[in-house]
Amino acid sequence: MKTFCQLRAFKGEVSGSYCAWSPDDTKLLICGTDFSLRLWDPFNGALLHTFRYHQDQVTSCVWLPDSQHFISGACDTELCLWDIDKIDPVTHWQVPRTTDMKITEDGTKLLTISIDKCITMYDVDGVTITETAKMQEEGTITSLTITKDGRFALVNVQDVQELHLWDLTKLELVHKYSGQKQLAYIIRSTLGGHNESFVLSGSEGLYFCVCVCNVKKKVFTLHFFL
Repeated sequence: MKTFCQLRAFKGEVSGSYCAWSPDDTKLLICGTDFSLRLWDPFNGALLHTFRYHQDQVTSCVWLPDSQHFISGACDTELCLWDIDKIDPVTHWQVPRTTDMKITEDGTKLLTISIDKCITMYDVDGVTITETAKMQEEGTITSLTITKDGRFALVNVQDVQELHLWDLTKLELVHKYSGQKQLAYIIRSTLGGHNESFVLSGSEGLYFCVCVCNVKKKVFTLHFFL
């Protein structure tokens, strides 16, 4: 059984709301509650740079495969593409208020969720970002994750108390999972297990849920009380 110990503690001026490791594992990016992003060296604990442009809470960020560029989203209705060696964004564009984002492992597709209850997909070619599709949801989306192969996206939908699995190739909703509760808080979910066959979600009510898909695509929901 593996055990873990603390290697490094980072202490900044403000609280962080989201973090992202660079693909080469040499840098750590943290979204602050003061509308800024901070770039840290995780090995010596040094603050390398503070990026300021957003005018509201920075909610999420993702790295491009080169570990040189990253994208940030915020409640100020702008997405920004940054170069870590420059003070200002390389480019920025207007979008609905972004609450979360993910990028595929190969760095070719970016997904965002926003306050307008949509999942938006972009093609990423170098530092060129092009919107390619939108998927409308049934309610407020509080969480986003994607499979390792980039084929599916899993979201928490608060209004209907469900998790939804989207096929990103067909742009179709293929599964719905229920059992978790999310009324007052942001609830997140993820995928795990062999071939990512487990759907795990937090929940209100002192438990979390594990959903297992069998070969016939039936869903079993198990509640584990804490």
